[in-house]
Amino acid sequence: HQGSQHRQRPHLLLRQTRQADRTRELPLLTNSADCQKVGDRCFSARLYEAAKKFYTIVKNNSKIASCLIHLKEFAAAIDAAKKANTTKTWREVCMACVAAQEYKLANTAAMNIIVHPDELEGLIKHYESLGVTNEMIAVLEAGVSLERAHIGIFTELAILYAKHRPEKLMEHCKTYMQKLNTTKLLRACQKFMLWKEAVYLYSHYNEFDQAVTIMMEHSPIAFNHETYLQLITKVSNNDLYYKSINFYLEEQPLQINELLKALANKIDLVKCTSSIRRLGIVQLCEPFLKIVQQTNTKEINEALNELYLDIEDYESLRESIEKYPNIDSYNLAKATESHHLLEFRRIAAYLYRKNGKFEQSINLSKKDEIYRDAIETAQEADNTKIVEELLKFFVERNEKEFFAATLYTCYEYVKPDLALEYAWRFNMYEYVMPFIIQMVSEQRTRENEIKKEQTKEKDKVTTTTLDFVSHDLELMMPGSQLMITGGANNYGSVGGMPPMGGIPPMGGIPPQMGGLGGMPPMPPMGGMPPMGGSMMGGFGQTSPYGSNRQF
Repeated sequence: HQGSQHRQRPHLLLRQTRQADRTRELPLLTNSADCQKVGDRCFSARLYEAAKKFYTIVKNNSKIASCLIHLKEFAAAIDAAKKANTTKTWREVCMACVAAQEYKLANTAAMNIIVHPDELEGLIKHYESLGVTNEMIAVLEAGVSLERAHIGIFTELAILYAKHRPEKLMEHCKTYMQKLNTTKLLRACQKFMLWKEAVYLYSHYNEFDQAVTIMMEHSPIAFNHETYLQLITKVSNNDLYYKSINFYLEEQPLQINELLKALANKIDLVKCTSSIRRLGIVQLCEPFLKIVQQTNTKEINEALNELYLDIEDYESLRESIEKYPNIDSYNLAKATESHHLLEFRRIAAYLYRKNGKFEQSINLSKKDEIYRDAIETAQEADNTKIVEELLKFFVERNEKEFFAATLYTCYEYVKPDLALEYAWRFNMYEYVMPFIIQMVSEQRTRENEIKKEQTKEKDKVTTTTLDFVSHDLELMMPGSQLMITGGANNYGSVGGMPPMGGIPPMGGIPPQMGGLGGMPPMPPMGGMPPMGGSMMGGFGQTSPYGSNRQF
């Protein structure tokens, strides 16, 4: 019986509550469990005021906040939510405030929700569904300064910027780059076609290939020359180098040289130069080609030489040939030998000379009357025949000054007799005289040198002979060690040996040896009479050669 009474008690309380609702009085309850149940029944029956009072008795702040929401007492609901301090309560209060356009109170509640990553996306969708995105952005902007701010707050705020305020996205990315979920934000940027921001994110995410590709594909928005030069050197796909060159040629031709300079150490210069020549943009890329010409690569040298030939810049062409000789010089000589400008024909003669085609080079110089070049070529040829032909040419043309210059320049290749012959035949003594003087001077110098060498040799031989004689005399002097040691064996020679050849010892020469060593006096040489005899009677004597011709 007591159990049935206990089950009927909430119904009784509910009736009393409905009556009290009219009289504004509630029955006095002492059982908290009954108050919770009655409060729930009241809440279900939409008796929110009564339910709030029952919930107040049991201090159920979450339910109190719910009741206050229905009673439109949002400020009080915020206070109750603070006491309850649960995510569910805050979410309920926040959504109710947003729906009631109580944005200030809603933002207060939202600040307690966004610190939970799992609740953030749902809250943002609710705001967006109600069309109050700006309020959500304000909440997140305030939330980035919270101590409990997490990566989701920064990322979701960036995504909202991408959707609704794209002008603020770049600054936000630069400020909070290390606190963003880059992958998620990149998807949003691509979705909303924010290519400049995408390039920034990819470049700081070390995805340089993607950043460069986006800049090429969406160049009107995303391209920046300085940024591109920084990124292109860091890509891992080498094909992007050549795609970049084509891209610049199509869209940024005036900046192609700066790109090529940045890629100079990363691309195949031969392949690049071939492409430049094929596209006919050598003149556009001339600054770059001049820089890489230091490698002395044949393709680069020929590309620049062709350019100089086309624009008739003979000074640059000659400088290029002299500094960077790795070229097909014979073909270049053929291309320049018939040029209408004299300086290019001189270059052709120079190239023939470098190739050992001395006769062709001299013939070109003769034709253009550039005789100085012809003389230098003849000297370099190291060929007497070429020099003689050049001398003959000058004699026939009566070019006396150049004849003298050739004698001086090609001195070692000129035969003296030929020079004198030309001087005698063509009355050019004064032009040959410097050559003769030089020749005589050199001959005299050589003779002096020979005499000095002979004198040195003679002095050396004399000194050596005297040294030997002195040594022998020391050995033969009486009282010397070798002479003394020879007395024990009755011989006066060294080591006790008998005199060589039976010659008696020194000092015992027989008197009958009237000459040297006892030899008889030598007859006059060749049977000729002694000097001063009748045969040499002075001038007018008979010639020893059998003729009566007077000397």
